[in-house]
Amino acid sequence: MAISAVLRDVLRDADAVQSFVAERVYRDERPQADPLPAIVIQLISDPRPLTFSGPQSLRRAWLTVECLSTSRGEADAIAETVVVEIDGRAVVERPEVESTRIIDVRNDSSRTNGALATTFRTAIDVMVWHYPSN
Repeated sequence: MAISAVLRDVLRDADAVQSFVAERVYRDERPQADPLPAIVIQLISDPRPLTFSGPQSLRRAWLTVECLSTSRGEADAIAETVVVEIDGRAVVERPEVESTRIIDVRNDSSRTNGALATTFRTAIDVMVWHYPSN
């Protein structure tokens, strides 16, 4: 299973995350008509390091977890909940995940296509050391 799918499933299964977004945790993009709040996970990098004896079994992936809401406070609260669920853990007993670390957190907001409401975004960069599935 792709590491972004593993992280998606971990966050969907977390009661604290569900209290904010229900099942609205997506990979790559949020369906346009779906309501906020929501979480979108994007894989930024997942290099395949090689050794002289072949591929290295443990890989380090960089993912961004975007917490989206119609208010800055809620986007930040969702982000704090996500951090609690994934930072420094073996992502809730998933055998393919060795460790996680939060690298950066940043905020922004946007209005698209003349929308009346602002979408607030808190983005969390996460490094995940994982064993790829075969």
